Amino acid sequence: RPIWLDEMVSELLGATPDPPGTNIIAVDWNHGATNWYPLAVRKTREAGRIIANMITTLTVQRGVHAERVHLVGVSLGAHVAGFTGSYFSGRIAKITALDPAGPKFSQADPEERLDPSDAAFVDVVHTDGDNIEIRRTLGHVDFYVNGGEDQPGCPKTTLTGGFTEDMESPVICDHMRAVRLWLSSLRSPCELRAFPCDSVAALAAGRCLECRTERTASCPRLGL
Repeated sequence: RPIWLDEMVSELLGATPDPPGTNIIAVDWNHGATNWYPLAVRKTREAGRIIANMITTLTVQRGVHAERVHLVGVSLGAHVAGFTGSYFSGRIAKITALDPAGPKFSQADPEERLDPSDAAFVDVVHTDGDNIEIRRTLGHVDFYVNGGEDQPGCPKTTLTGGFTEDMESPVICDHMRAVRLWLSSLRSPCELRAFPCDSVAALAAGRCLECRTERTASCPRLGL
């Protein structure tokens, strides 16, 4: 399984205000996700259907409330989370998508990828829009970290081979920065907030560099 998965579970357990009342389910679909990429893309829908069925079972047999379910998906897993929400008969509370995979999804219709209708609230973190990740807006709130492309400290690389599970690999440094930032937001005493803006060009022109003081939610916060 991905080497960062255990770290994510540990960070989530440490960040939750009520550990005894919280359950974290880590879905390891590594065998489906690391095969030939076009096949992995097709399997995102199947994986989403299976997870949706599991959540249905938990709500019916174990009394789990769908309005308290939060799905977190990385890369292809972001679209798996989206399909989970679309197949689930109820309404998932929240989906967090960390640098959703772009190839085969960039031009797809909403029902063929993650979209805002998949949960009551969908937030998306973009960090590699010029390489692996999908650049278009996919959620109710989309965070474009450093413009959503090249990240500080990462080499300028283009993925030409297969994916790697190593979060420290320079090949996917930009792509996995979304995971690093989201995990850091769980433990950092400093909030990671973003300036609402219509475009990267408008941000570069300095037209989006303030939050309206009368509305504290006007600058959305990264995290749970």
